[in-house]
Amino acid sequence: MKNNSIKYILILLLIALISCKKEKRLDLPVFQNDMVFTSSRLVDYSPKIANLEFKIAILDQLKIYGPENQGLEGVGESAFQFYNVDNYGYSIDEFKYESAQQQGPYSALLLIDNSSSNGYFQGLNFFIKNIGSESEFAISGFARGGELEQDVFTAYGNGFTNDYEESRLDLLDLANKTGGTSCYYDALDKAIDYVINNANKENKYIVTILQDDDDGNSTATLDSLIEKANDNQIKICILHHCNNEVLEKLANATGGFRGGGQLILFSLDKLLRGEFDEYKLNVKLEKYSPGNFYSGFWFSHAFTVNCNLSREKQAIVYEGYSTSYEYGTAYKTVNTNFYLDFE
Repeated sequence: MKNNSIKYILILLLIALISCKKEKRLDLPVFQNDMVFTSSRLVDYSPKIANLEFKIAILDQLKIYGPENQGLEGVGESAFQFYNVDNYGYSIDEFKYESAQQQGPYSALLLIDNSSSNGYFQGLNFFIKNIGSESEFAISGFARGGELEQDVFTAYGNGFTNDYEESRLDLLDLANKTGGTSCYYDALDKAIDYVINNANKENKYIVTILQDDDDGNSTATLDSLIEKANDNQIKICILHHCNNEVLEKLANATGGFRGGGQLILFSLDKLLRGEFDEYKLNVKLEKYSPGNFYSGFWFSHAFTVNCNLSREKQAIVYEGYSTSYEYGTAYKTVNTNFYLDFE
């Protein structure tokens, strides 16, 4: 009888241990979708009418989505909306889905703002670990009066590489050296020189991870930077938390793109190679309020995309025992500002 009781207790303990083990689970992170303005430009304008063109890539985790049959629901013409445009009317004259022009292998300098804490290092690590074998990258940081080895601009390593093991410690070191002010214009000027002297590929990019506006103490100017970048066929791409019309002009004028989220870094290799599809919108903007469009007029308003993104599976992993999957739909409204300079 005593032996039976002991066996019964042992069985109960075993069942309890199994139950506890099954309850230990790790919910995998769910990435939010984001979008990139691959280009935005003024086509033409009259005193009351402006015709604009936008090209937009929509990203989710490691995918770049296209029409509904590729997994993105609800992204039709009605999903692209302006808001806070009380003094304007708008209509979408053309809406279509097209492939971007492929660029091939590239040299990309990562120019990282270290003037304040930067939350992009997970995405940066993913990018340098998964870059294509024919492309190359270099790592640099910038700040004025901070903790970097060289004031204003510090480049790591010996030129461009595609070796992850060689560069990951440099990235980790950079992540721990914050402080100072954002000397973006002066840093970008030195970054352009660095690319000119070290890049080995025909397609050249500077990808800026920007936290703050320029501190106002730079000697380089926006116009001089655009001219210098264009003279040397260098495209400036900008990921940023601050919405600034200068950043829009810099990216547009050099053929780069801009966006505001770390998620872009998980698709950065495809974006730089031009291996993605995008939505093209031609928009007619009508000015209702007094006054006209004119040379030098700044137009600045938010642009909204409402994405109903059905995820294939969200994994829930039970440690040591089993894996199950739950299906779900994530909804996300993506807002970004765009700036157009009527020149």
